[in-house]
Amino acid sequence: MSAIYSEEPVRISSSSSQDDDLIKSYRSEAPGIIFAIYSTDRRRGKDVYDLLADDYGDKETPEGNDIDSTSSQTSSVDERTGKPPRCLLISGVWLKVRRLQKLGFEVTKKMAKEEEEFFKFNNNGGGVYSSDGKSRKTRKEEEEEEKTIHHHMGPSFLDDTASSLFLFGFSNGLFVGKKLRIKMEMEQESEWNTAQNISISENLLAAAKRQLQFLETVDRNRWLYEGQALQWAIYRYNACWLPLLAKHSESQIIEGPLVVPLDCEWVWHCHRLNPVRYKSDCEELYGMILDNRNVVSSVQKISKTETEELWNKLYPSEPYEFDTTRAFSIEFSESIYKTQSFSKYDFTLAVERQSPFFYQVSRPHVESDLFLEEAVARYKGFLHLIRRNRERSIKQFSVPTYDVDLIWHTHQLHPVSYCKDLTKLLGKILEHDDTDQNRGKGQKLDTGFSETTKQWEETFGSRYWRAGAMYRGTAPFPVTTTPCIPAITTSKSDLTSGFERLIDGPKTSYVEVLLEFVGIKNLPESLKGNVNVLFSKAQPDGIFNVKRKLTIQSESGRKQVAVFHCQPSGYLLFELVSRSTKAKTIASCYISMEEFFGSIYKLSVEKWLDLVPSSGTVSSEPISLRVAASCTLPIPAPRVVQMIQTSRLTTRSCFSPLRGMVRFAKSWTCIIDAAGDEIIRLKMREFKTTKIIDGKSVTKEIYGLTKEGETLVFGQFIGQEWSLLDSLWSLKFENDSNNKDSTLMLTGPHMVKLITGRKLDYEPKRVDKQTNERTFMTAVEFTADHPYGKAAALIDLKSGVVTLQEDWFALAGIVSAFIASKHFHK
Repeated sequence: MSAIYSEEPVRISSSSSQDDDLIKSYRSEAPGIIFAIYSTDRRRGKDVYDLLADDYGDKETPEGNDIDSTSSQTSSVDERTGKPPRCLLISGVWLKVRRLQKLGFEVTKKMAKEEEEFFKFNNNGGGVYSSDGKSRKTRKEEEEEEKTIHHHMGPSFLDDTASSLFLFGFSNGLFVGKKLRIKMEMEQESEWNTAQNISISENLLAAAKRQLQFLETVDRNRWLYEGQALQWAIYRYNACWLPLLAKHSESQIIEGPLVVPLDCEWVWHCHRLNPVRYKSDCEELYGMILDNRNVVSSVQKISKTETEELWNKLYPSEPYEFDTTRAFSIEFSESIYKTQSFSKYDFTLAVERQSPFFYQVSRPHVESDLFLEEAVARYKGFLHLIRRNRERSIKQFSVPTYDVDLIWHTHQLHPVSYCKDLTKLLGKILEHDDTDQNRGKGQKLDTGFSETTKQWEETFGSRYWRAGAMYRGTAPFPVTTTPCIPAITTSKSDLTSGFERLIDGPKTSYVEVLLEFVGIKNLPESLKGNVNVLFSKAQPDGIFNVKRKLTIQSESGRKQVAVFHCQPSGYLLFELVSRSTKAKTIASCYISMEEFFGSIYKLSVEKWLDLVPSSGTVSSEPISLRVAASCTLPIPAPRVVQMIQTSRLTTRSCFSPLRGMVRFAKSWTCIIDAAGDEIIRLKMREFKTTKIIDGKSVTKEIYGLTKEGETLVFGQFIGQEWSLLDSLWSLKFENDSNNKDSTLMLTGPHMVKLITGRKLDYEPKRVDKQTNERTFMTAVEFTADHPYGKAAALIDLKSGVVTLQEDWFALAGIVSAFIASKHFHK
C-alpha cells in the first residue's frame, strides 16, 4: 500500500442518525476511498461504519479493525480481498487512537492555544506499510512517534469532543490524484440552524431602529446623563411614570397609546436593562411586570395630548414636560420622596453605565437593515451558546459584540416578552450584567470575550468578530458641555453658489474591513511556522494604499486581525511571505470586493483560496489560505485636499507635496486633490490703504485662479471679519486674534467653529506626545441635531492637508483653512 492522505474531517452528530443520508452520499460519490471513523460513542460509530461498508462486499468486522479491541492486528489490508478495508472503526481513548499509526497513518495534530482544534492525516511519503502489511519502521521510531501523538492528542482533546464523531476520507495509492473534501461544517451548520429556530416574540429589527433613534435623542440632551437634572428625572420616573404605567397596564385608561416623557423614558430604559431587578421591583411594588405594550416614545412624533391631559390630572403639581429651569435652579433633595415607596435600585449608577453605549453604536452602517438582520441572527447564535453552556453545566461569562448587544438591549426593552422568551429557552431570565467595565488583559470582561469568541467559532465555524461591531474605545472628549443650537435656517439654494462648481468631482465611498487569516493547507514542512501574509489593495485606491502584515492563526497559535478602511471596489491582494529578514513572496491570491457588493450584498466572507506560486509552477496540491473578512456597508468618503505653496505658476509645481512646515510666502498656494490634480490657486493681498469696494472698507482680499484661468475673489476682510464667497459666509475670531489658540467662528448657511487641536472623531485614540496639537484645527458644526458639535473637517496646518467630511463645507473649508494657515504661520 502506498501513500495515504486526507482532507479535514467532518464532525457528525453522535446523538442521532439525521446525517445518515449525507454519509451514504460520501459512500456513493467517493469509490475507492477508505473511511476512518473516530467516535466516543461506540454504538453510533458502528452505525456509521455499517452505512459506509454496506453493499461493497469488502466490509471487515468491526471487531477486527476496532482499535478498542485487544487484537494485535496491524494489517492495513483485508485478508479476504487483498485490498485496503473500506472502513476503519476507531473508538475514543487517546491511547487507542494513537495506534492509527499501526494502520499506516501518520497522525499530526497542531495544538494552538485557545484556538479551534483539529487533526488530519498527512501524506506519508511512500507509506508506512508495504503491501504485506509489515512495518518498515524501527521500534525506536515508533516510540518517538507515539510520544508525539501522546503530546498532541491527549485527554484534553477528547474532553472537547466527548459527544462528537469524526469521519475522515482517505485515498489509497491508486487514487492519489483524487481529493475528497469532507468539511467540518455539518454539525456547525446544524448548530447555527438550531440557533436560528429560537423563538423571539418581538420584531427586533424594527425595535432596534427605534432604540437607536431614542438613544440619539437622549445624546442631544446630555443633561440626562448626570447631575441635578438626572436626579429630578429619576424622581419623576418613580413618582409619576411607573404609577401611571401600572394603571395603564391594569386597564387601558386612554384610547390612544401612552406617550412616555423623554426623561422618564431614559430612566425606564436603564431600569429595564437590568431585567431581573426590573421584574423584582415591578412585582414588589405593583404585583406584575410593567410592560411597554401600547406605550410609545416621545421621539416617535405621535400625539401626546391624551397622555399629557391624564398626567396633569393625576399630577397637577408636576408638569408633563421636564422643567429644565427647575432642574438647574433648585437643588434636588431626597426629602421630596416623602413617605412614598420606591425602588431602592441605584438608578444613578445604572445611567452612568448605559450612557457610553450610544457612542459604540452611533455609526451610519448600524442603522441599515442588512446589518441589523445579521445582528438579530447573531443574537440568536449568542443565546444558543448560553443555552448549550447551561445544558452542559458550564459556567461562562458570555460577552457580546456590539451588534449583538444592541439587539440584546432591544429584547430587554420588551420586559414581558423577554421574560417569556428567555424562560422558555433557558428556564430562567437571562441576567444582563453590565457592571464589569474593566477591559484590561486578564480581567473578567477580557477573559469572557475570549472564551465567547472561541466557543462561537468552534460551535458555528464562523468568525465572531465583525466589522463595525467591535469596541471603538472611549467616546471623544466633548468640545463643549453647553449645547449650542444656532438660529440658522439653511435653504438648498444657499449651498449651491456659483463657487461650488470649482470643486465638483467624483464621489467616492469607503467601507471598514475586518480581516483575519484563519488557517493554511499544503504548506511545505520547511515553511511551517515561518510564514506571514501581506495584504493590500491590488490597485491602491487613495484610502488604503499600503501593505500590512498579519500572522496566520493556525501557524502562530493566536488570533490576530486587521481593521482598515478602503474603497468597496477592486481586489484585496494576499501575499504569503517568509519571516526571514528579506521577506520573500512565496505565493499569492486575491479576493474581489464583489464578493461583498455584487448583485447581493453580504457583510462577511470566509473561504479557502488557492495561492498561485511566485515561481509560476503550479503544484497538484496548491497551498490554500483560509481567509475570513467582514465589512460594513459603504458610506461617503471624506474629500482630501492639500495646500501647497508654489513660487511659479506651473502645473508641475502643484503636484509634489512639500515636507515639513508649509511656508506661506508672498506666492500662490495651490490646492490639489488626492489624485494630485489641481483644483484652484489662492493668494492673499493686503492693501496699503483701505479700499472701498461696493461701499465697504476692505483691507485684505483673497483671490484665486481656476483651472480655466478665470480670476475670482473668494474673500474680503471688512472691519474685523472675513466675508467669504459673495458674502455667503462670515469668518471671525471669537476672542483675541493674536492668540494662536483662538477659535475661528464661521457662520452662514451653517455654524462652524474652527477649534485648535484634533477633536471629536479626529481625537487620537492613544496619547501622542510627539505631535503638537496646535498644528491642527478641527472644524466643528453645531446644529439642532448636533448641539454638542459634529466634526466637519480637520486642518493639518503643518502639512497643509485638509480632510473634509461634508460637501457643503468643501470650498468654505478650503478658504477658511487658507486663512487659518496664514494667521497661524505668521
